[in-house]
Amino acid sequence: DVLLSVHHNGNSIICLASIEDDLGNIRKLSKSCSDAINIVHLGNCDDDLAASLDHMDIDDSKRRKKLNGMAKAWRKAKCNNMLQLPKEASMQPDLDATVSFLRSDTTAKDVMQTIASLNQKDDQPGLIVYFPSIPGSGKSAICSDIDEATFASCHDRPVIVKEGDAVKGKFYNEIEKDMLTNRIAVLDKNVPPVSFSSIHSLCSVSNCISAAVLPFGMQDTVVGNDVYPFSLEFLATCMNRVLSRKQNSHIGKLDSATPNCCMIVAKFYCFYRRISVSVLRERLLNVGTANEPIEYPFFQPNELPALPEEVKLALERAINILARDINCTDVSDAESAMRLAIQNNQTYFDDLTSPLEHTKRVFNTKLSYMISSLPDKMENHKPAGLSRTIKIASLDFDYEKFCSVLDRIKDSFEHVKQYFDEREGHLGDENDTTQSRFIRSVHCTFAHNSQVTQSEMMASFNHLLGCNVYAKATALLYSDKVAAIEVEIPQVTSGSARHPVPRPRNEFQHVTVWCGQDIEAKESNELPEQIKSNLAKKILFSEPISFCGSFSFWYEQEPGALCDEDASNNKQH
Repeated sequence: DVLLSVHHNGNSIICLASIEDDLGNIRKLSKSCSDAINIVHLGNCDDDLAASLDHMDIDDSKRRKKLNGMAKAWRKAKCNNMLQLPKEASMQPDLDATVSFLRSDTTAKDVMQTIASLNQKDDQPGLIVYFPSIPGSGKSAICSDIDEATFASCHDRPVIVKEGDAVKGKFYNEIEKDMLTNRIAVLDKNVPPVSFSSIHSLCSVSNCISAAVLPFGMQDTVVGNDVYPFSLEFLATCMNRVLSRKQNSHIGKLDSATPNCCMIVAKFYCFYRRISVSVLRERLLNVGTANEPIEYPFFQPNELPALPEEVKLALERAINILARDINCTDVSDAESAMRLAIQNNQTYFDDLTSPLEHTKRVFNTKLSYMISSLPDKMENHKPAGLSRTIKIASLDFDYEKFCSVLDRIKDSFEHVKQYFDEREGHLGDENDTTQSRFIRSVHCTFAHNSQVTQSEMMASFNHLLGCNVYAKATALLYSDKVAAIEVEIPQVTSGSARHPVPRPRNEFQHVTVWCGQDIEAKESNELPEQIKSNLAKKILFSEPISFCGSFSFWYEQEPGALCDEDASNNKQH
């Protein structure tokens, strides 16, 4: 309750106590919350107390001694402010008289002004900086020089660094307490996706903006059937750093003396299984009210040399082991293979990473700018990642490549060529239904938000964003009002990952090509039925035409926003 009472969203708590009450509870609270406790004594100075005891006709010397001792104990209690109100404040005949006394008596006025100042809220949001990364990525080294004075020139509030391995108790509970008085914190701790919700809650209760820290140049990496946002070169370098730590030197007990330390690093890497770079960035922008991530140089700027094959195979084996049921023998063998591979290829890691001083300078510069840019109030801050509503999940195709498919169809069927030649001037805005137009943002819709919930959309397609699929064009269906190409969708994605592909919700799987005036693209769904009524025609291709697309989300346009001239502005691959 004490913790909640001083949160930005909380209210103060007033507790009444007699000097005869036991101090046990207040002493327990003061161990962790002394900065949040303010004690106001009423008539508890020596003179007032003596007069009160006389007034109460307490003649028992033992009881008087006990009460005097308890009064002194209360005056020594550990707290933020110890205030003394005159005894007369409690002796006024009514409420009006009491208020008048508190406003006129010099001592009482000072106490009341102090109490009033305690209730002033700091509306300016704080900042929580965190690392969604893996052991060995350099978090502690980057944070090593940060202290209260590091950013003093750009902000009047101290910046604290909390090292995960050094915090006793539950980490996020302790950080929540720290954020009561220190509103800018850098969390020197690996924060995997499963812990994003903890950062989100922490930002909410402490009125803070979140900022993730990521290495430059992240790229999707496929191992087995899964995609990861960090490269194998990054993983190998982190493992090498962990192995380079002196035995029993690491506060978190993760160094060369730790059994299976490489497998522990690999396990953290696997926490990001089936999360692409784009998906990770999207999730980070939805953690609390988020700023864009702070990116720091990890590798040297020159082209990264290829990972030695021995190291690559050892890492892939370890990751694949962690992706399935494992036993002790598997883990032990994989650990030995990784240690040996890294040891045999030490020259690969020479001069591979950015100099530490340069990395720290880049990080501190970006963090300094972010701190100095904090708004006066949270409502004045435009989040980097608004929680947007997904409109559709689709398989998108490159327009130029799609045009080449269309040209092949026109070359094969004269009447199809004539159909499109008559419409070649319809090159207006594809979203303007008042005119006939070709659809440039060519795609096959898999799910629409009128058919499925947002959570279902995320569960079915979030892990597929950016994945490629080779569809096959099998037929053209067209009428005077609309034209579409029927497509055949494979069961799995292309490449080594081979993710299962959900079936499109529409029975007619197609790509809309052209729409007439006052016709919306969704009306192409009616083409199969119109063919049965001779209102449309269908041209079957003798051989399917293969073309590649990639999955993406399309989002609802924000209220009040101008219409996008480019539909890609509202998409995420």
